[in-house]
Amino acid sequence: MPEFTYLYRKNRRTFRALPALYAAYRVQTVCNHGGEKYPLRVFRRELNRVLRRTDECVWSNNPRAFIVLHEGKTVLGFADIRTVSTDMIPTDEPYGTVEDFCIAENERGKGYGRMLYERVEKVMCENGTKTVLLTPDPKTGTAFWQKMGYTPTEDFIPDTHSRIWRKEL
Repeated sequence: MPEFTYLYRKNRRTFRALPALYAAYRVQTVCNHGGEKYPLRVFRRELNRVLRRTDECVWSNNPRAFIVLHEGKTVLGFADIRTVSTDMIPTDEPYGTVEDFCIAENERGKGYGRMLYERVEKVMCENGTKTVLLTPDPKTGTAFWQKMGYTPTEDFIPDTHSRIWRKEL
């Protein structure tokens, strides 16, 4: 039975396969958003920075979470979320963001994406988030996010020209 674990620097070694999955996902998604192809090691280091920020958010009560979906020590997927954000679009109202969301390629089509997203939404709701924004991978993510109830907006991320999608919870 799949389980969820909130990942921090202290427990990240529990899932030895996570850095490779994270790096491969980030290389692909950056390329799909029009960025250049970076070496995997760049994103392995990035994961450490993400987890350091997650630790700091826990200490400062700033709700950011890195959620791992797994069976035992086998990583099925992960999500990096912020339940309060104001840096994607200018607005007076705070919103949540899904920074990264990945299901391992060999685990897709088994319902794990929906399962992980339901946990993401639960965390958002528990923290009072009313609106969630994200920029889906234009090649592999739009159909999934549409099924989850997200709709494209007229807003774009300036540096990547990635369309922002939105859902009201």
